[in-house]
Amino acid sequence: MEGDNFSLSGNAAIGEKKITITMEKTPSSININLDTPIKGYERTQIKASASRKPYHAALNIQTSYLFDIEFDARLTGQRFDELDGSLTLKTGLYNLRNIRISMKNDKNFGELKSHVEGFWTDRNGITIDASLTKTDCSLTVSTPWESLRTANGYVKFDWSSKTNHLVVATNMKINKQTLYDVDFEMDAEKRKEITLIINVNEPRQMRFELNKLLSSETYMLVNWNKQDRDSSCRMDVKFNSDWSDKKQIASYRGICGSKSYSIGASYLRPDESSKIVLFIEKDDIRTHGIETIHDKNGQAKYTLQLPSRTVVLSTVSSGYDKSSQIFDLSWDAERDQNKRIVFKTRYYGDELSLGLEMPSLGKDLQLDYKMLIGSGNVIYDGRTAFRYSKDSRKTFTLSSKLEDVSGRGENYKFLLGISHPYTTVDIQTKAMFGKSNDKLSADFDIQYLTARRQTKNIALITEIDKLKRQLNIQVRSPIKTMKIDARVETSPFKLTIKNLYDDTKPINTELTVDPNDGSLDFNMNYDIKNPDKTLHVNAKFSDEKGISAVLFRNVNQKKTVDSLLNLRLKSSKILHTRVHWRPSIISDLKAELTKRIEEYGIRSAMAVEESSDGINKEISYKRRLFQAAYTEEIKSYADAINDKLSELRTLKAGNTFYLQDICNSVDTTMNRIGEYAEDLNEAWRRCQVKHTIDEYMTSLEQLQKRLDAYSEDTYINMGDQLNSISTNSYQRLLDYRNSVGNHQTVVNLKSKYNSYMDQLKNMKLNEQWSNVANQYTSSIYNIREGYQPKTCKLVTNTNVQHGIICIQILGI
Repeated sequence: MEGDNFSLSGNAAIGEKKITITMEKTPSSININLDTPIKGYERTQIKASASRKPYHAALNIQTSYLFDIEFDARLTGQRFDELDGSLTLKTGLYNLRNIRISMKNDKNFGELKSHVEGFWTDRNGITIDASLTKTDCSLTVSTPWESLRTANGYVKFDWSSKTNHLVVATNMKINKQTLYDVDFEMDAEKRKEITLIINVNEPRQMRFELNKLLSSETYMLVNWNKQDRDSSCRMDVKFNSDWSDKKQIASYRGICGSKSYSIGASYLRPDESSKIVLFIEKDDIRTHGIETIHDKNGQAKYTLQLPSRTVVLSTVSSGYDKSSQIFDLSWDAERDQNKRIVFKTRYYGDELSLGLEMPSLGKDLQLDYKMLIGSGNVIYDGRTAFRYSKDSRKTFTLSSKLEDVSGRGENYKFLLGISHPYTTVDIQTKAMFGKSNDKLSADFDIQYLTARRQTKNIALITEIDKLKRQLNIQVRSPIKTMKIDARVETSPFKLTIKNLYDDTKPINTELTVDPNDGSLDFNMNYDIKNPDKTLHVNAKFSDEKGISAVLFRNVNQKKTVDSLLNLRLKSSKILHTRVHWRPSIISDLKAELTKRIEEYGIRSAMAVEESSDGINKEISYKRRLFQAAYTEEIKSYADAINDKLSELRTLKAGNTFYLQDICNSVDTTMNRIGEYAEDLNEAWRRCQVKHTIDEYMTSLEQLQKRLDAYSEDTYINMGDQLNSISTNSYQRLLDYRNSVGNHQTVVNLKSKYNSYMDQLKNMKLNEQWSNVANQYTSSIYNIREGYQPKTCKLVTNTNVQHGIICIQILGI
């Protein structure tokens, strides 16, 4: 080792075979030699060297077992325009036997040139020549491939910073065939305007031109075939904004050949109102458009313009406490003003009104709703009116009202009404409920209009007067009327009931109870046709030990006693009773009942027949009116639907909007689906899996039958076994019972029980039972003597009398 140099050598020997290695190293190179006696690996030599200025690197590898490898790289130059370098690689591999890459840059008179070569064989390689100046640049490429033998690209540009003018020309050729030739020019000399022009000469003559005004306008021209006038498109874009004048306008206009298209938008806002317009024009004719207008009065208008029609929606909104809105939708405003729908709403406090107009169908729908809650004595007041035609008779009205008439929660009035004049429907219901310290009342009245426009009513009126001790009930109907008056008096107690049917002679019933003398008197005229026929029942205490009662009738001022009853207590042990009745009373009662039943049956049948006939006629008349009204109203809708169906058939026949193609496609698709389903069904029939499933189901059915048969045999055997077990068990129970019954202990108990019962029979209890009867009789008399004066005081009590009145009312 000497300085930066280094050397190493060594050898090894085994007999005559010897291995030698030598290595020498310097600051810029290294050499390695290896010799071995191994066959095929006798020699290995590696040489490598490198230097910085100029840069050079070399590598050489020689062996007896590989091909030789030689690598050499060189690079000189301090700047990019002075670079000169090469790279060489030689190997024994195919296509890599001699690889050469070189690059050389040169700058002369402001022109930078560059030459680059790359070869992987002696003749196959790529050559690139490039040139760059301040005004142009070029590129040339040569390759061994047939499709890209030569490629030439050229770019020329001219830029003036003073005038902001740029001109660029570029072209490219491949195998001497022009790929493209384009000229580009940009002019921004004027501060508020930019112009851009692109000319394409190859492969097709085209032109693109753009002119932009930085303030508001843009002009653009596209011509993709200079030789054809219709192969061009011109576009103008404008935008004007003036916030001081509250106006913004934007528009686009495109001209393609002989046709022109325009798109525009504007926004105006004068005097706190606004207007927005969007439109599309074709050949200076507006085909599509959207327009919205809003003003400070709450009015708005929305317009949608289509090629086939113009749709307009107008809205009007006003008020806060009294609010109203109007929505007017017209779907063919320019040609037919009747093709529109108007929807109106109005809200004011407790009132709500909804309206719907359809002039094309001749319909004018109006819904009015009013509701008042908790206003003064009015608890609830509601009214709903639905009008479906300009004819005021075609109005359906529903009203209801609940009012506290007294204002103290004692008297209430409820009203409910339903009306429809066009079909003679008019039902008004009124109910009143009243309460005070002296009186209770309840009224219910229904008034309705028949199909012949006759007003009839049904009413129920009840009243209880506490001061007068009086009850009044009235029932009125178109067929029958009934009135019941009941009155109660005290000292003595007296109940009077008066029934009046159909304004004929009344039926009077009177019950009198006098607790002072212990008497009861009942009178009643029981025949409406003959009010002189009366029925009387009298009962009273004849003395302290006797009661007498008699039942008799007065017919044509002739008294007939039907029954007589006398009860007298002779002693504390003897009650003497005498009953007398007329022998024919039973037969007379049966005859009278039969007669009354027949009369009432005939009257009821006539009343039912009359009511049924009236109801059937009323329903028939009402049904005719409803059918006529329904047919009249539905006709306009049916005509409109038929017109639309006819229009659709016409459109389909002319294949407008491809309706016929769509229908045919749907039919074809459905037919294909049906055929596919049939194919699937047929394939399932032929499928082996189906046969396997059928066999499996057959096997399951056979197995089920076998299980049923086995279960039946098993149940029969089980039944026989159970019968045998029950028979044996019953016999054993009988044997056990006999053994227990014949046991000596049981026999002794039976004999003792019989002797005990004989002793009880021989005991003397007559005296004890006689004493018990005497004590019971004396108790009865004591209770009676204490109960009678208290009962008299109880009957005269006001609360008891009110209770009796209520019992009589419920009994009636």
